[in-house]
Amino acid sequence: MDEKSQINVPRVKLGSQGLEVSRLGFGCAGLSGYYNASIPHEAGCSIKEAFSKGITLFDTADIYGDDHDNEIMVGKALKQLPRDKIQLATKFGFFKLGEEIGVKGTPEYVWECCEASLKRLGVDYIDLYYQHRVDTSVPIEDTMGELKKLVEEGKIKYIGLSEASVDTIRRVYVVHPITAVQMEYSLWAIHPRFIGENLEKNKLIYSRFSNQAAKLACTPPQLALAWLLHQGDDIIPIPGPEAEKVQLATKFGIMVLEGFQFGVRGTPEYVRQCCEASFKRLNMDYIDLYYQHRVDTSVPIEDTVGV
Repeated sequence: MDEKSQINVPRVKLGSQGLEVSRLGFGCAGLSGYYNASIPHEAGCSIKEAFSKGITLFDTADIYGDDHDNEIMVGKALKQLPRDKIQLATKFGFFKLGEEIGVKGTPEYVWECCEASLKRLGVDYIDLYYQHRVDTSVPIEDTMGELKKLVEEGKIKYIGLSEASVDTIRRVYVVHPITAVQMEYSLWAIHPRFIGENLEKNKLIYSRFSNQAAKLACTPPQLALAWLLHQGDDIIPIPGPEAEKVQLATKFGIMVLEGFQFGVRGTPEYVRQCCEASFKRLNMDYIDLYYQHRVDTSVPIEDTVGV
């Protein structure tokens, strides 16, 4: 690789509780059975390549893959890397019942999921443990109380929420601080992507965006990544590779690196203007097409008193 490709991804503080991570994370969902078939060998190569570029935050979940095989695969890959240099994030909260996916946040389920993830990942502790979706039938204070116990026991270091409402986040802080809130957020995910009437609009958007990237001598993914990186130091993107990209781990590393190199060339305002000049807002509410449990409205704890 040339001299430019030796630059490492910088590091930042995530949240206010002391966790330090790479400015860019690695989303592991695409490594097994979520977007594609399981690819264990290529996954290991890609994770090692990402680590060599300075990426130390690896994000998985117990729902990814058939029979939890994503956590197993990630755990095996990370065995080849120094544990004290890695920030490992995983999630609980979903469960499969046949073809259906449900959400569960009881204290008993929190403990059960954490123990199972620790075993599958082959680690003594999880750096960042997310509730993947909030169970609206369980007071968030009850769920958080069990997570707090896991912190006190040293099984997890930091707590996160995924797709949680502002109200839930406020209630959580009464029990224990959280370090991160994971939301689907990108140039493409701020409006309905795949609704039928928007298909032609989406084609036009992508065409205009690609043209804008070409003018700036970068690829569309690099421009999109630059946009995210300029949204603030408290935002840590976790792009995940597709199967064909994972099989070319070195290219993934270079793509990540070039994203940073492009991102630092322009001011935040310049990058924002470049992106939004080509992205026409659809002025519609976001509709989640993957899970019906997107942003929660959790049952108030007072409603359960005496039950």
